[in-house]
Amino acid sequence: MKHTIMKSTVVTTLAITLFTGCSVGDIGGSESFNSTSVGNQNDSISIAKTITPKGFVLFWTKKAGSYGEVIYTDDLNKKRGNGYPLTSNSTGVMTMPCTMVSYTTSGANFSCKPSNVSYSKSIYLKTGVQYKWLVNYGFSHEQGEVQKTMEYLGDGSITVE
Repeated sequence: MKHTIMKSTVVTTLAITLFTGCSVGDIGGSESFNSTSVGNQNDSISIAKTITPKGFVLFWTKKAGSYGEVIYTDDLNKKRGNGYPLTSNSTGVMTMPCTMVSYTTSGANFSCKPSNVSYSKSIYLKTGVQYKWLVNYGFSHEQGEVQKTMEYLGDGSITVE
């Protein structure tokens, strides 16, 4: 078990450095890796902002082998939120770099490339709306705890908490 956790931590650290040019310490250290627990699941999500290109990278450490999806939502009552850009049936560390392709004062469009599929996904964030990032488990879409909050500020920048 220790070996698996250490391996996941090393892979995630290398991925952060590769995609952002920052080390884990540069993006908030261990605070960037919060975990959640629903039933027997124990996945974690981390998000690092990127400067060049503008955007962010999402890291999902999936520890259980059943179906799950990372969602972002402005309404936690929606089962699948505003979208589920990253899904998997397999365990492991998945990454999803997202690049801002256009923005206005109303919102921003991001093109995202999940590491476990061959196609891109699109995400749109409205200005001034706090989007929560979390994991849904199984086909009943049981939601885990909110792990990150993101907001587009209307000026071409985002915040991640």
